[in-house]
Amino acid sequence: MSEQACATWFFQERQRVEAVSRILLLPQTGQQLAVLTAAAGQGKTRILQRVAMELQGASIDVMLVSLAGVGVLGALRRIVMAVGSSQHDALTLLKADGLLSDLVNALRGRHSCGRTSLLLLDDMDSSIPEVAVLLQLLLPLTHDPDCGLRLVCATRGTAPDLLSEQGALRVSVSSMSVADSEVFLREAMAHGKTSEDYPGQESLQLLAAAAEGVPRRLMQISELLEVHAEVWSQVQPSAEDLYELLAHLALPETGCEVTETALRDSA
Repeated sequence: MSEQACATWFFQERQRVEAVSRILLLPQTGQQLAVLTAAAGQGKTRILQRVAMELQGASIDVMLVSLAGVGVLGALRRIVMAVGSSQHDALTLLKADGLLSDLVNALRGRHSCGRTSLLLLDDMDSSIPEVAVLLQLLLPLTHDPDCGLRLVCATRGTAPDLLSEQGALRVSVSSMSVADSEVFLREAMAHGKTSEDYPGQESLQLLAAAAEGVPRRLMQISELLEVHAEVWSQVQPSAEDLYELLAHLALPETGCEVTETALRDSA
């Protein structure tokens, strides 16, 4: 890759490393709460996994829980299971207050043994419509000195209001600009068998904008473009071809709507 493309890649990797470092410091500071914000594909889960790995063997118990596809009760069940409470029974698992009581007892038991609990909640934004309800249950535990709980919430959108109101530590990984995305995409295509002017500049701009600065999407787009070029003997893709490519990647719904409009206007 060119020097500019490499610089862009390393800038994003440095952001991820810095995000890990800042979250690792959370248990040592007076703050109980952090919010990690990054677009889909920017490595939120990888950052949380790295935090958990770095803290192995320390006097900190780290629980990484994905909230994707669950409601409040489902989220509480996953958290209680991750904390390792053995007090729950079938009836407890059906009630939020029972699950919360189990969670509090488990956290207090760990804290009485001199251990801090760090709960990493992934996919908070895409998890449940009642995210405020879940936060109202969990946030008081971060202020309970007997629980020793630190909480990190990972989101790919705007942080829930309750988190902002709590003065949480903000950790973010920014996306590449459209201009940088164009360079990245062109350089990725240069390693394939396509010609230098494939795809055209207008197509390149539209695809770079649709990727929303996420390297993973840009790489997926370049791979699909190479397939298109091989199948169609490097005939420039039409607007319809580009939209079908983006639809195949299942980009976020709002992005697809914007992209579809842009592509049809250019047709």
